[in-house]
Amino acid sequence: TYEITAQFVSDTHVGSATVTVEIEKAEQAALDVTVADGITYGDDLSEVVTVTGGSSTGTVTYTVKKGEDEVFNGTDLSTCELDAGEYTVEVTKAGDDNYNAVSAEAALVINKVKVAIPTAKTGLVYNGTAQVGVEDGEHYYVVSDGSYVNAGSYQAGVSLKDTTNYEWSEPFGGKVEWQIDKAAAENLNDEVSLRYNDTTAKNILDMIVGKLPGAETMLAVKSAATESALVVIGEDKTTFALADGLEEQEAAATIEVV
Repeated sequence: TYEITAQFVSDTHVGSATVTVEIEKAEQAALDVTVADGITYGDDLSEVVTVTGGSSTGTVTYTVKKGEDEVFNGTDLSTCELDAGEYTVEVTKAGDDNYNAVSAEAALVINKVKVAIPTAKTGLVYNGTAQVGVEDGEHYYVVSDGSYVNAGSYQAGVSLKDTTNYEWSEPFGGKVEWQIDKAAAENLNDEVSLRYNDTTAKNILDMIVGKLPGAETMLAVKSAATESALVVIGEDKTTFALADGLEEQEAAATIEVV
């Protein structure tokens, strides 16, 4: 609002008049808000939301809503941390001495981060100790059957740590197959002697267990030549006896442990 005064001066008269003039603020040029495609959780929103247009020297303010709920209001989108989901971002450029404020809005979609399907370790061989077939990842836990001692095939259960912002990169049932292979038995040739009359089953079994992982499950000692049982191990794993019908000298033949 301005006042304009006009003054008239002559040799015989002096006069003046004042009028009031009001100049209204102009409307700014429209804002154009552009949101990039393919935004994922954790992206810097200041790098994916672009604003052009406007006419004033005023500050740009961002208001982000999820449905009707306001989740962010500020001038620096780099400080805006949002979960994956669908939002509306309203951008306002403040007015100044000559322009009114102007606003525009756009849809903002933040996608979940894709997590690669876990893979199992390979080449595991039984060694008598617990071995891990599937390990925890940056974004997932192993919740079951990720570690075993004995040889065999297993399925480890895995679960995402944060299902709000992360998802598997492809359809996945949450199970990872892995295995521990059986170990190759050490060659016992000429190292185990079953002399029935002068040694005990306990000593023999201790020797075999020390040389052969898993020998505690041994059931019999067979003839290498005929595959027939020579010595039968007792259920308590501390005694043994000749197989039915065998003489002591027959049991002294070359043997193999099975």
